[in-house]
Amino acid sequence: MRRLVGLGVWVLVAALTGGAPAQEKAPAPDKGKKYDLSERDRWQSGDLLTTTEDSTETRKFKITDKTGKVLQSEDETVKLHAVHVTKCLEAGAENRLKKSLVYFKDWSLEKGGRRDACLKGTVIQVMGRGTDREWVRISETLAPTEEAKNWLDGRFGETKTREEDEEAALAPKAPVAVGESWKPDLDLFLKGDLADMPVDRASATATRTLKAVDLVGGQTVARVRLEMSLPLTGFPGAPPGAPVKWIRRGNMKFVGEESFPLGARLRSLRRTMEITLDAEADVEGARVRITTKTKETNEDTLGGEIPAELAAGGETKK
Repeated sequence: MRRLVGLGVWVLVAALTGGAPAQEKAPAPDKGKKYDLSERDRWQSGDLLTTTEDSTETRKFKITDKTGKVLQSEDETVKLHAVHVTKCLEAGAENRLKKSLVYFKDWSLEKGGRRDACLKGTVIQVMGRGTDREWVRISETLAPTEEAKNWLDGRFGETKTREEDEEAALAPKAPVAVGESWKPDLDLFLKGDLADMPVDRASATATRTLKAVDLVGGQTVARVRLEMSLPLTGFPGAPPGAPVKWIRRGNMKFVGEESFPLGARLRSLRRTMEITLDAEADVEGARVRITTKTKETNEDTLGGEIPAELAAGGETKK
């Protein structure tokens, strides 16, 4: 999920973490037992996964001159709801997803009293990974609006780092016990989608903790919490090198949880995340204030269905 936040352009990006579903409590874990959290999905051709995404972002933005006159002001809420089914057409090295169909069973974006549902009922094909990833239209009826295309590019287009780099940045270096915490590799993590944000890396902090290991539907499920604080050195969206006099130094904060089964080849997964940013500064003679609050929930469930008449073209497309 990528978002833009800035002087007329909004930039806010987040690595997803999440919250756990209702659980049958397993017996108390063996004291000191270590769990390997480095496992990842291992795709096979024909695998199906249904993802449900919901997010609500509240944005407030104001620019005033030296006299206090408002030059620009925005106050809006953006809501996204998406249900999409991914079908693996080809797995690449290490059984990572290389080529797939994505069917948008439901999709809507609400902003400024307008509702955009242009992706609902359409199919795309996604090819490649990381910096080589791209999506192409399969459904002839697909005519995305600018905002829908931006979402598609952010969700299924090229990324700045490899998937395995992000995994390595967030994962513990060794198995951990319940209650144990570790520090993600922020230097590696910040080379990704947050690379262009003016983050004070020396002051940035992040902690992940294995909060619990529970029994859910007969599966052993790990629940991991993330807390991250990214103080800023510059104002989001300001010209590079522009002098900034902080009134309220910007700080992006991430708090979230994710839960996933241990030992599964393809994992059902639930993530929740809350992201906040509050910044105010004098920038190039104007006073700028930005506040954002985003709440996100993502849930992956095994299985799903893509209507045969929609899938046909994408399964044969090279």
